[in-house]
Amino acid sequence: MLDIPTSWAQSAVDLRPEISNVTVRVGQTVNPADVAEGCAGGTENRSLIAFDHAAWNDGPGNLSLGDPGCPDCEQVANPVCTNPLFECSLAGGHNHPHLKSFSDYSVTTRGSDAVLVRGHKEGFCLVNSLCRPDVTPPTGVGQCNELSAGCADFYGSGLGCQYVDVTGLPPGKYTLRVELNPLRTIEEVNHLNNVQTYDFEICQQRFGPVDVKIGVGDPRYQNKRLLTLRTTVEFPLERDIRSYDPIKSGLTVSVNLDGREVLGFGGATLPAGEVGKNCYPKDGWSRTGRSSWVFRSDSEMDPNCTIFTTGGVHTASVEKRGKKLTVFLRARVDPLSVAAIPKGGRALVILPGVSNDTSNETCGTSSLIRSCKRGGPGKSLLLCR
Repeated sequence: MLDIPTSWAQSAVDLRPEISNVTVRVGQTVNPADVAEGCAGGTENRSLIAFDHAAWNDGPGNLSLGDPGCPDCEQVANPVCTNPLFECSLAGGHNHPHLKSFSDYSVTTRGSDAVLVRGHKEGFCLVNSLCRPDVTPPTGVGQCNELSAGCADFYGSGLGCQYVDVTGLPPGKYTLRVELNPLRTIEEVNHLNNVQTYDFEICQQRFGPVDVKIGVGDPRYQNKRLLTLRTTVEFPLERDIRSYDPIKSGLTVSVNLDGREVLGFGGATLPAGEVGKNCYPKDGWSRTGRSSWVFRSDSEMDPNCTIFTTGGVHTASVEKRGKKLTVFLRARVDPLSVAAIPKGGRALVILPGVSNDTSNETCGTSSLIRSCKRGGPGKSLLLCR
């Protein structure tokens, strides 16, 4: 057990995890710093159960951890913190002090307590990222050592180590388990709400044809390049996708070429919701037929619309016919994310809730991109199939 400083014995603190946006992502490339920290077994072709995580302090008192005593984690080689309860996290997107053993991520077979794989999330740089509407956090807080009552520290699924590496686990039904303060290094008024679980499924991969075209840069959008993607995926049975509705479940699409994610960081997530629910009046999903939908995001290129980012996707369409699902999308991508002529990669379509199981599992369908070549008028397009 860790030697807890007396300043940590704060009996008015009540920590509670809240996880959301849980997705199984296959064929992923992770940051080498994640591997160095033990979060992943390698950098290429990893299968990850990724999720957003908010660590709430349900009050009634504030959590104050004191000075971590860490140097500049990004600039100092082999940084060491004077406070033994903190360390510098070098995982992708971090480079700042983390509290050791603040959270524990693990995966078990559904219905079992035996841990199959464990994440390596050491801790959070505790700041007031989110607060309840009735809570106004104090000013001047945000130095990796404060969490006010009624507020939460939030980590998005695109950050380094914000996942469990499930590479090698066979298709099946599993449970993600997230626990805050597992070693009880922080004294709380209630430890009964420190755990949250989420059932998910690793599905048998289904491969379908994919057609990706990437055009030249457009100076109107910081030289971003127009990308179109079309893929049709055939499922084993019609019932596998009978209940799928993007208005209710959303859609995630990623394109990875030569280890580079083309559609944002971690792929493009087109969130659930009808038109009119987001930043612009035409943003969101609308039904165009009994089994067809279209999606639009006018807010994507507006830097003031931070609540509705879609990895550059402007429009998309989804159509179900029997056991086949066709996805088409148009996006603008960062020119630096695409090599001159990529050798190949993978496209991934994630469809939340595609089966009749009520456990909220997320299944993915994957398409291998075997090669890319110049094509089209003036050989200006990249054609990847």
